[in-house]
Amino acid sequence: MRPRRPFPSTPLAVAALSAALVALAAGCTRNPNSPAAWAAALSASEARWHAAALQNYTYGIVRTCYCTADQLRPVRVTVRGGVLSSIVYTDSVGGAADTTLFRQYLTMDRYFALLDQVMAAGPADFRASFSSSLGYPAYVQVDPVASVLDDEFIVETFSFTVDTP
Repeated sequence: MRPRRPFPSTPLAVAALSAALVALAAGCTRNPNSPAAWAAALSASEARWHAAALQNYTYGIVRTCYCTADQLRPVRVTVRGGVLSSIVYTDSVGGAADTTLFRQYLTMDRYFALLDQVMAAGPADFRASFSSSLGYPAYVQVDPVASVLDDEFIVETFSFTVDTP
């Protein structure tokens, strides 16, 4: 067996090792699951949404949470002139939905206000995907407090359309 050579201590080798450690450390700060990354993604998406300046649109929402049965039913939200026009259940039962059960989702501005509030509170976990073109939240999964059971929620947006006035 050949004896192992120690790591060369030439200036070039030390510089290479230092550069590798700096690059590794920099990579650790770019964690996509960090609160800073969550806030940046939310901010960029909200800016895209506001830049689109949509006033007339329709979208579906379905939630997963420890909620009442009516809150778990999928709904279609219609916004006209930037305000809620209608909210109806899209399941086989159908019918008008109670706006008090969906108050955070009655417009995309309200939905973003909810997400900003969640982010300001410092959630234990926040995972989201946003529309690359319009910025609206397509999928959001939040665990507000790690030590609290059953406070997690998921919201999925589906069938988003821009409507003519």
